[in-house]
Amino acid sequence: MSAGSITWVEALEHRVRNVLEANDLEGLRMLLANRHPADIAEVIDRLDDADKIRLFRLLPPRQAADVLGETSADATRELLEQLPAEEAGDLLDSLPMDDVAEILTEDVPERQHELLTAMEPRDAAEVRSLLSYPPRSAGRLMTDKFVRVRPQMSAADAIAFLRLIDPEIESFTDLYVLNPVQQLLGVVSLRAVITAPSERLMSEIMNPHIVTVPPETDQEHVARLVARYDVLALPVVGDGRMLGIVTVDDVIDV
Repeated sequence: MSAGSITWVEALEHRVRNVLEANDLEGLRMLLANRHPADIAEVIDRLDDADKIRLFRLLPPRQAADVLGETSADATRELLEQLPAEEAGDLLDSLPMDDVAEILTEDVPERQHELLTAMEPRDAAEVRSLLSYPPRSAGRLMTDKFVRVRPQMSAADAIAFLRLIDPEIESFTDLYVLNPVQQLLGVVSLRAVITAPSERLMSEIMNPHIVTVPPETDQEHVARLVARYDVLALPVVGDGRMLGIVTVDDVIDV
């Protein structure tokens, strides 16, 4: 790229600033309607506080939640501070709970409590659980939305099961084989499940040699392990039970 050229995100920022200056709010809605949330988030990160809010308040709820998941931690907190607690709570409910825990980490206790109270009780309980782990630890990064299967399930059973699981599951790349007390026995790749004979059991095709981390592990060490072993997710195990996974997208953020 030549010294005088600009990126297309910079070009979008220039157009957004012009439309904001002209106070053409409907034009701004149209400009942002089909933009990727990450691009809108990058533009928001470059605006001053007042324009951040003006732009963000124009986004429809689903798009606003997606953008909130992409903005920098500082910009996210600035946006949430300007929103009524109920509106902020609704947005947080639509994000992955590990992202919410990261967003709320540096909030003052009063505001943190207010936002958690505004969220759905189940989601708030999950965030409180994540916040109980040390800052910058695997426990703060992990999600408990992963695919659990039993060792006696066949490949055909597993495929049928995948059609029915929670749509909030973050990763289908690997299936985690657990016993009834939630101990991790092995991991099975989705590729292995699909290509195995339908009658093969998870216990027969799983890999029992798994790299895991305790929830207190420093995030940077988790990132190094993901890079070293070339995995898309790393299981988090504590007190003999599988607690969650840290996905590669969260590691990239680290």
